Amino acid sequence: VIRKGPSPPWHPLPGPLLIGLLALVGWIGAPVPAHAEDDFAQFARDAFAPRRIALLVGVDEVDDRSFEPLLYAGRDVERLAAALSDPLVGGFDAVETLDGVTLEEAHAALSGLMRTVRRQDTVLVYFSGHGLAADDEDGSARLFLALGASSRGTIEDSGLALHRIQEVLAALPARKQVLLVDACFTGEGKLSAVRAGA
Repeated sequence: VIRKGPSPPWHPLPGPLLIGLLALVGWIGAPVPAHAEDDFAQFARDAFAPRRIALLVGVDEVDDRSFEPLLYAGRDVERLAAALSDPLVGGFDAVETLDGVTLEEAHAALSGLMRTVRRQDTVLVYFSGHGLAADDEDGSARLFLALGASSRGTIEDSGLALHRIQEVLAALPARKQVLLVDACFTGEGKLSAVRAGA
């Protein structure tokens, strides 16, 4: 059964709204200016162009004085940043440097990579400073990078785990990645690849 009732009353649109709608329809149908097409093409190129992004960490001094102060870690980061930023040398689009960084700041910087890096980008992560190996029960070694507030006795909680950096890089969509670690993990010499789990 179809019941027909009275038609709902028709309400005209308010004048300003009607004028706005007509202007919008006219704007949509208007030809696109040449400069607008150029702007969109440039936007598309910028949005999909491959970028080079670097995160550089250099730690000369650790609060725990059992770590000898270093002379060149911070300087290495400064010089590398200058070379990477030079359009005639590295040509990197974004270079972030960290010095005397806390563990929270290091994690935040790594998380920033995960939010911004795209598949076509190149990512470089560099660390210069002290490293320390913490032995597991099975005799293998977990590697940690000493930050400004790190402590030798609590390196597992205050140092940046190397495997954390590797996990972040593995999760990034970028196909080109470079990880450089300039750190000695024993304080005496090279840490064997066997102990480090290769």
